[in-house]
Amino acid sequence: MSDASRSLSFVLPFWNEVEGAERSIQLVSQAATELIRARVVSKVEILAVNDGSTDETGQILDSLAAKDPCLRVVHHSGNQGLGAALRTGFLESCSDWIFYTDSDLPVDPMVCASAFRAVELHDADIVSCYRFDRTGEGLRRELLSTVYNSAVRVVTGLVVRDVNFAAKLLRRSSVIDCLPLSNSVFFDAELLARALGEGAKLQQIGVDYFPRSVGTSTLSSMSSIRDGVRDLARIGPSLRKSK
Repeated sequence: MSDASRSLSFVLPFWNEVEGAERSIQLVSQAATELIRARVVSKVEILAVNDGSTDETGQILDSLAAKDPCLRVVHHSGNQGLGAALRTGFLESCSDWIFYTDSDLPVDPMVCASAFRAVELHDADIVSCYRFDRTGEGLRRELLSTVYNSAVRVVTGLVVRDVNFAAKLLRRSSVIDCLPLSNSVFFDAELLARALGEGAKLQQIGVDYFPRSVGTSTLSSMSSIRDGVRDLARIGPSLRKSK
C-alpha cells in the first residue's frame, strides 16, 4: 500500500551548468507537481547545491528560487567535488526520502514513482537505478564504467549493477548517519556500502538513460578518475571488512 503522506527531497549538484540549469529545474519542478497530484508523495522540495560554480549558474538558481517556493539553493564558496555537494544536499534535506541525480538529468525524474513502487513491493530503504541501454554515453565512458564497477566489486565486495549511475532513491534515516567520507565519484559506492553494512535493504530497477545534450561532463576527466581510484583504494577495503 502506498504512503502518500511521505515527503521527498530532490537533490541536484550543480557546477558550471549555466546552459542547462533552468531547464533542469523546470523539469524537476514539473515532476514534483505530478508526483504530488498522483499522491505518490505529499510534499516535495528541490535542493540545488551550487558547488562553487565560476559561471552564472548560482545566479540563475537564485533567480529561479525567488519564483519557486519548492526550490532551495545552497552555495559552496568554492568547488569541493561531487561527493561534498551531495553530502551537503543530504544534510540540508528536510524530507523522509531523498532522490538524487545529476543536474543534466540523465534520467526522467518521474522514475521516482516506479522507485517508490519498488519500495512498497520489497520494503526497500534504497532503490538504485541502472541503465537499460548505456551506449549513448560513448565507448570510452562505457568502458570506464565497466572497469570501475568491477573494481568496486573486487575491493569492497559490493555487488550493485551500474553502481555509479546518479539516480537513487534513499530513505533519509537509513543513510544520514553513515554518509561517505569521499568527495569524489566514489561517493555512490561508499554510500551504498556503508548503508547496506548498517542493515539497509536495497532494490534495483532499470530505467531509460538520457545522455547529456548541453554542457560538458567532467566525471570522466583524468582528475576525476584519479580521485575516484584514490578513494576506492583508500576507503574501499575498510568497507569490505565492516560488512
